Amino acid sequence: MQVINQSVFQITLPTPFSVGDTHVYLIKGDILSLVDAGVKTKEAWEALKVQLAEIGYTPQDIEQIILTHHHPDHTGLVEQFPRVEHIVAQEDVNIWLTKDEAYFQHYEQFFGSCFIKWGVPKSYHYYLDRLREPLALSGEGN
Repeated sequence: MQVINQSVFQITLPTPFSVGDTHVYLIKGDILSLVDAGVKTKEAWEALKVQLAEIGYTPQDIEQIILTHHHPDHTGLVEQFPRVEHIVAQEDVNIWLTKDEAYFQHYEQFFGSCFIKWGVPKSYHYYLDRLREPLALSGEGN
């Protein structure tokens, strides 16, 4: 955990992804906000709880979550905060949090057509069957 200033704290969480750790930020203001929520793994959850405790908070203290984007390493733990009534994010993020089936069918068809159009060898087409795998580490919303 890194103190940016008296109101902003950087919390570093592990991910299972090759990009490595991700950062989330606790902001103390009129309400206690968390910017991004890490990935949905036990390791990230434990690291978040430990670092929150270092600055005197628990997940139950978080009142608002602000998501910068839809990637699983930023949305994974959104449902772990009982006081959060709504999540602040761009409208498109909700498609990922609600796991909108129509959107994901379109998403898969789009990449399938790109693979064909761009001449991606058939030996790589199995990646198309794996497009939804990261959703297992994503948070859920309504």
